[in-house]
Amino acid sequence: MAKYYLVSEFTPSQKIEGRDSTFRRIYPRASEGFLFHDTEEALQLSDILRPLHRLSELFEGAKKALVIRHDANTLVATFSLAAFPKPVRIQRDPYKPSTKDYEWLQESGLTGWLIPDVNNPSVPAIACSPDDIFSNCTELVRYTNSCPCPKQDTGECAAEVLYPNLPEGIQSQDMLSDYRIDRKSLKRVRYKTIAGFELTSGGLTADGDFGKAIRPWDNHDFQVVPGRRLELSARGKARHLRAKFRKAQCSKCCFVKTFYYSGETEDCGNIADCKEATDAATAWGLLYHWYSDCGFNNMEGFTAKQRDYLVQAAGRETLIRAICERRTRTIWGGFVSTHKGWCYRLSAAGGDITRCEDIATWKELKEKIPELPDKIEPIHLDSKTKLACAILGTQRHGITAQYMPYRPIYKITVVGSCAEATGAASRYESTSLSLYVNGKHEDVKEYYRAVWGYRFSKAPEWARQRLHLPTV
Repeated sequence: MAKYYLVSEFTPSQKIEGRDSTFRRIYPRASEGFLFHDTEEALQLSDILRPLHRLSELFEGAKKALVIRHDANTLVATFSLAAFPKPVRIQRDPYKPSTKDYEWLQESGLTGWLIPDVNNPSVPAIACSPDDIFSNCTELVRYTNSCPCPKQDTGECAAEVLYPNLPEGIQSQDMLSDYRIDRKSLKRVRYKTIAGFELTSGGLTADGDFGKAIRPWDNHDFQVVPGRRLELSARGKARHLRAKFRKAQCSKCCFVKTFYYSGETEDCGNIADCKEATDAATAWGLLYHWYSDCGFNNMEGFTAKQRDYLVQAAGRETLIRAICERRTRTIWGGFVSTHKGWCYRLSAAGGDITRCEDIATWKELKEKIPELPDKIEPIHLDSKTKLACAILGTQRHGITAQYMPYRPIYKITVVGSCAEATGAASRYESTSLSLYVNGKHEDVKEYYRAVWGYRFSKAPEWARQRLHLPTV
């Protein structure tokens, strides 16, 4: 048998039809109270008198309490008598304008007690029904099912109906009390267990995550508490292990995210399956191993000099017959990997710029672009630039960005310390993907992600299999 108590809003709720996790509060600005629940036996008022006596210590001058029965196993109590239930008119189906309003209090059948003094058990609790009190109203609107009337907002309803019909020992000034619960104080050992009632959190009484812990009194399921505790405990242990892993491994991994202004680092965001860190030498080794197999370094239709020259010349515009029968403005688009192997792409500079032609050999390209030199002077192209161009040229699905579709490669250019692939969308240049080839922005993580995506945890294993390198 388990007994629980927790902090809740002193209001019931109305479930919105068709929305499993959506509800609205009967009293939107409800005070806070305590919900008591026994999972097996019916709960009596006498069972919670001792807990109320101890909890009254949290508030200065709190002696009187209001208790409402939610069901046979659940009672809800508050020291804020300003939370006394009042007539409320609400819609049965708030999203259906044809439905009729109704008075909630009249149909709810709430029963409860007013406790004159929680510190004096010899003073008996007074049974009361909120609806019975307001049934003494003689206003016509009460008899025509139109309650509440404007008098409730002005305070006349309370002065004329509620206060005169309160049980003996409860004064009108008592009904103005409104206390806020200091939940930090509840964490003290004194309040963790009171008379067999164990303090729990509203986060344990709901199956879903990200909900508010302080909810209406009828929005708690105590049957899920044991399972939720096990689940959250497992999450906590996993979070602790991840924190230790971040400190021990992520701090020396090359895939961490570094903020250049603050110098702080974050993990790569994909450490669930990661077992060890990857150093930069290992990551670059894997990338150059991939480069040696991708064919960019030894093209069939182009020599190394021709390749390096065309990489540097990418982005140039010329007027040739390539895209169509007549001479049109054409962009030198750079090398792309196609089903025919590595080809040099010529893209339309105007009109529909997704039009292109891929040339497989230098001889064919020379026929399309007569201005190509017969003799090429040696051009130094460093290894990072060639690696970046090879990676960008193998984006066979095209270039994309977050929330954007893939666009075919329009051109791959090298400008300064950056190699950039640009996508084309009919009439305009669309998204782009950039890789820095030198300088402080050079990041092995970006290269790796462009080739293998987010499989950072696979790097050490692949290094052992393919490179036979020692890994950290």
